[in-house]
Amino acid sequence: MRFSCLLLILLFYGAFAVGQALDSNQKEDRKYLEDQFYFGFTYNFATNLPSGVSQRNLSYGLQGGFIKDIPLSYDRTFGLGIGLGYGINSYYTNLLASQQGADLVYTVLDSDADFKRNKIATHVLELPFQFRWRNSTPQEYKFWRIYTGIKMGYVFDGQL
Repeated sequence: MRFSCLLLILLFYGAFAVGQALDSNQKEDRKYLEDQFYFGFTYNFATNLPSGVSQRNLSYGLQGGFIKDIPLSYDRTFGLGIGLGYGINSYYTNLLASQQGADLVYTVLDSDADFKRNKIATHVLELPFQFRWRNSTPQEYKFWRIYTGIKMGYVFDGQL
């Protein structure tokens, strides 16, 4: 609960940032960065399921994090983005996972089985890596950008 409140505060903190215009006496800031908070929502679907196993309800994923800008060129048009984030993924199926002693036993539930929901959740540490190309300047906030990359994840916790 505390983590989700902290994440929401961090996500919306950037919305209240204050900027300043350059005076004629000020030098142009060539050290500006394009750091970003990110937030995402996904629909998760499972493939290659065993016979009789089906996905049910809305299996969703939520992600959020921060990406630090690392400029590679003097005019800051090329750069890298490296970040850290957190994600949670939920999968709803008719596959029941139960613990019997030290082992996990999986059972496919029939369509007439009486159960409220059957959910598997994973918690993921995300490491995004981006290549960034843009035509920004320190004075212009309207510019085009192309950011592409990968996001690696490490599942550090799961719940049945």
